[in-house]
Amino acid sequence: MARILVVDGDDRYRHVCAMDLRNEGHDVVTASTGFDALRSMDETAPEVVITEVQLPGMDGLDLMGRLLDRDRKLVVILNSASCSYKDNFMSWAADACCQKSADGRELRGTVRRLVERRSSLLSPYVWRKELAPHVGEETRRAS
Repeated sequence: MARILVVDGDDRYRHVCAMDLRNEGHDVVTASTGFDALRSMDETAPEVVITEVQLPGMDGLDLMGRLLDRDRKLVVILNSASCSYKDNFMSWAADACCQKSADGRELRGTVRRLVERRSSLLSPYVWRKELAPHVGEETRRAS
């Protein structure tokens, strides 16, 4: 499936979330702070990062910005108990936002959908059949 980095300051939630995603077949690593996540990013090269917004030391929005500076193709999911961060335009760079819950169905479904979308966008078949014919289309329309 996917290599996922789960970043959350709550040890119990981080453990349960990681276990839940491993049961779905994902390779999961965890970090408790944004700084630990940056180090882990270098070591594990995840495809998906799930981060809480309120982290000790560096918030999840700042972490997301730093991670996306390193890898623009990285899928980022903001997973928070609070919705107040959605007013911050930085949150718009996330691929998805989930309400943090003990019931992991929403998060699992979001991960599944984004991983499928990412893998289909990266597949050569999709490139040849769906994307390549449209490359330069905006330029052709403007002329």
